[in-house]
Amino acid sequence: MRFPSIGIRLRMLLFGLLPAILVLAGVLCLNYVRMRAMLFRLAEEEVLGTAKLVAADIERGTLEAVTAARTMALAAEGGLFGDRERSLAFARTVLEQNPRFCGAYYGYEPDADGLDKRSLASDTLPRKSMDDTGRFIPYWFRTKVDATRLELAPLVLMDGLYYAGCKERFSDPGRHDKSMVTEPYDYEGRLMVEQTYPIRRAGQVGGVAGVDRALDALASELATIKEDQMRRGLHYDILVISRLGRVIASTVEAERIRAEPVNETPYAAVLAAVETR
Repeated sequence: MRFPSIGIRLRMLLFGLLPAILVLAGVLCLNYVRMRAMLFRLAEEEVLGTAKLVAADIERGTLEAVTAARTMALAAEGGLFGDRERSLAFARTVLEQNPRFCGAYYGYEPDADGLDKRSLASDTLPRKSMDDTGRFIPYWFRTKVDATRLELAPLVLMDGLYYAGCKERFSDPGRHDKSMVTEPYDYEGRLMVEQTYPIRRAGQVGGVAGVDRALDALASELATIKEDQMRRGLHYDILVISRLGRVIASTVEAERIRAEPVNETPYAAVLAAVETR
């Protein structure tokens, strides 16, 4: 085939160099697509790794708290039940030795140890360790102003999950795990979770033992993780959602959305998309 109007150099370009350029462009495009996919995969693995790290930390804290509550309950079953002075001291020690806890307590059923009336007249038992009937419900807690300072008050809201819910779990034969972990709630500006365990007395519930764990520090831990990831070139936010869909902590709008149902936050659509994957 002849090209009378085209010079030899242009023919060389058309039939030699141009195909090579097209092949090279194709190779570069293919490499770009592969590299992009690899980078997305690596970023996804980084995000998943961070999620597992946060989940492991939360799980570790929950296990620690549940173990403490169960140990307190077993101590009561093993001889402390009814010995109110030693029980008070033990609950205080549990709180002192665990900085991540913000409360530790025993809650007896009414006159479960037969000492309610006698305790009201006692000169050695703190009045704040019981209610007006003498029921033993001492709650040791850390003050907001000074976390090293412990104070005592009687338990309240005995119809809540931490007490009534724990009793209900004990009565359910289908549940092997009798511990109760409540949903997070905001108590006087402090986000908390309660972990309780039933105290068995002759096949019945004699009361519960429990600890409260503050989750405020979790937001700071998330912020630290986010900053570390940003230094590595990864930019994303972290939200921790409870089993029933409440925001426990986040690196965005932490104060405004904490303890809120996630479907009532601006991130409902994002989380819904993640759940469907």
